[in-house]
Amino acid sequence: MRKMLEGGKLQQVEVFYDGHRGWTLNWNHNFKVVYGSIEEFAKFLMKVQAKDNFQDPHSFRSMPYLQIAQEIANGSDRTIWIWERNLKSIL
Repeated sequence: MRKMLEGGKLQQVEVFYDGHRGWTLNWNHNFKVVYGSIEEFAKFLMKVQAKDNFQDPHSFRSMPYLQIAQEIANGSDRTIWIWERNLKSIL
């Protein structure tokens, strides 16, 4: 039987795009600002293994990272899910 990794809990993260190059991630009274183009932000989402809010379970990603970034940029869906251990690595 496999042992769960520490930090095996998903965190709901709200992402706000400033319209230029700033992406602000907010979760549990924490925040992180990431700067870059929409393509660079999509690569960041891949690095932290972000999941979309489109379909249950939240641990499942149903759309490409670039499409998740585009939804955040146009304001249609600003919620993503990220594993707690990956959020700790970006602080």
